[in-house]
Amino acid sequence: RDRAQDGLDRAPVRVRPARAAGRHPRLSRRLPAGLAPGPDGPDPGPRQDGAPEQEAVLGCEARHQVVVAPPGTGKTTLAARLAGRYRAALAPHERVLVLTFSNQARGQLERAVDAHIPASVRWQVEVTNYHSFFWRAVRAYRSALALPPEIAIGSRRRRLAVLRGASRQATDALSEHLRDTIAELEDPSLRPALPISNAELARLLAAAATDQRAGHLVFDDLGALSWRLMRRFPNLSTAYRARYPIVIADEGVVEASAHEDL
Repeated sequence: RDRAQDGLDRAPVRVRPARAAGRHPRLSRRLPAGLAPGPDGPDPGPRQDGAPEQEAVLGCEARHQVVVAPPGTGKTTLAARLAGRYRAALAPHERVLVLTFSNQARGQLERAVDAHIPASVRWQVEVTNYHSFFWRAVRAYRSALALPPEIAIGSRRRRLAVLRGASRQATDALSEHLRDTIAELEDPSLRPALPISNAELARLLAAAATDQRAGHLVFDDLGALSWRLMRRFPNLSTAYRARYPIVIADEGVVEASAHEDL
């Protein structure tokens, strides 16, 4: 996770367990033996300052880990190296999924992966961003989500008008972030303390759901809709886990959100 630090030429890479307590009880488990880093990955790539810490990340077999470091310390290269190590142990139907936020970051990751993984096995590593990944799932299973055949991504301004049409007072009481991610608030496990009543929230959620059923989505709906798919259809969740046994998030999500839980 990038942290701006002026005048920083070199900085250590810190490795810590991912959320060692809380909603993820599996964090203390180790990777299955078959998914331990493969010895034949096209690693190592150029060594950089902080290499001991990076080697510790590459050799870690904990089920989850978080790497925190400032810009310029090689996190993107490290993500590509991790993908190269783990892809060697995958079955033919499995993929390493590498996720990031922006299209620009996606391009940087793809170039890094191309540089560290031979073209003959590059297909085993899928690089995309969160919204693109969720969009594919939502489009593929839109009927299961009670969405119409034609769906499109619209503006946040339009969704804001829909919410204010349901309750201007309740909408304006929410922060901009909560208004944008209103669909996530349907799940109590993703819901922070709110400045509005449950009845007011229900009106806003109903308005957003009506807008979705009309085929009008916003980018911030995609994570919530994908999360709904996985919760309602366990077999689909199992299929995704089987397809992507290794997930590398180049830009981690640290707050409670559908992105993190997915």
